[in-house]
Amino acid sequence: MIKEAYCSKEVSILLKEKGFNEATNRYYNAQHDEIRTVSDTFMTYWNSEEHMKVLMMEGALAIPTHQMAMKWLREEKRTSIIIEFDLTKRGYCPYVYQLDYDMEWVVKWRINTPMKYEEAVEAALKYSLENLI
Repeated sequence: MIKEAYCSKEVSILLKEKGFNEATNRYYNAQHDEIRTVSDTFMTYWNSEEHMKVLMMEGALAIPTHQMAMKWLREEKRTSIIIEFDLTKRGYCPYVYQLDYDMEWVVKWRINTPMKYEEAVEAALKYSLENLI
């Protein structure tokens, strides 16, 4: 079974600090110091958008998937993450691009050290949120 990759707590905190406020099906409950998952049926029943906004007001921390975070960066912050597989190094290398004022994508950061795909995404998200946004 394929499982979706979620952002780490550290990246989720950075996302919140930078303005990420989207409904997710996983969140960190600070009161009980635990990660909770909201089922799809629960989300549908409670109208996900409104219910998740209530959870966010109660101090919960949204934990988005890597894809949600990357899409938010692309659409809201003009920052794109691309993960390429390097055949010679046999691993994934992350690249971070940012749209400049001339509407051209400019490489802002990259790592040439091969890593697993999820590690590359996490590293690129962390770099983008700490240094570019």
